[in-house]
Amino acid sequence: MENKLIKQTVVVFEHEISLEQFPTITQLTETELTEFLNGAVVSMFKLKEMEEQINYGGTGSFIRVKDVI
Repeated sequence: MENKLIKQTVVVFEHEISLEQFPTITQLTETELTEFLNGAVVSMFKLKEMEEQINYGGTGSFIRVKDVI
């Protein structure tokens, strides 16, 4: 058995949403808003994972996630 320490940490995202651009966001309940934002964060990580899979093996053709808006 290896002598090691395993510790999980929490990542906190701050979401800044323009109420002028997205006025309907205020119609969501607190639970709905949290679920929506959590889904957005999960999708962002899935994009990064997909990027790694597509570019695996160094084929010379690369796709990079530049921004998530």
